[in-house]
Amino acid sequence: MSAWQFTRLGAAFMLGIACALWLLPVVFGPRMQALRLERDEAWGKVELLESEVRKLKESHQSRQAGVVVRRIHVQLEGAGDRVVLEAERRLQKQLAEQYMGRRAEEITVLLLTRRLQGLILQIDGVGYQLDVELLAVGPELGVYGTIAPLKES
Repeated sequence: MSAWQFTRLGAAFMLGIACALWLLPVVFGPRMQALRLERDEAWGKVELLESEVRKLKESHQSRQAGVVVRRIHVQLEGAGDRVVLEAERRLQKQLAEQYMGRRAEEITVLLLTRRLQGLILQIDGVGYQLDVELLAVGPELGVYGTIAPLKES
């Protein structure tokens, strides 16, 4: 094999590598985004479960008669999957810190609803507003609502 043929073979090999590197994001980009979303969802669940375990341990130690909030469930609709997931995670974490392990009788539903209604969350530099449709307090504190981008005036 001559030097010229060897050079052409090397150039073809390098061109193949360059094309492969260029096509990698195109081919694997959507899958990587889906995996990132799954990872974020899993981390949100882990944080929530850790918070639940900590609060349940505390409530077990100082258990009183009555219904105790043992679980926080937030279900939102609207915006994109990523925004909804992040808003749910933030609300679950915030509510778990404040209400996990507390007696349901101690939670004023009207005040909690007013506190959450119209709450503005900054996600990825964009403001979103929460609209609470249903709030349920019992062994599970449930918040159901929608989240929409803020309307600019």
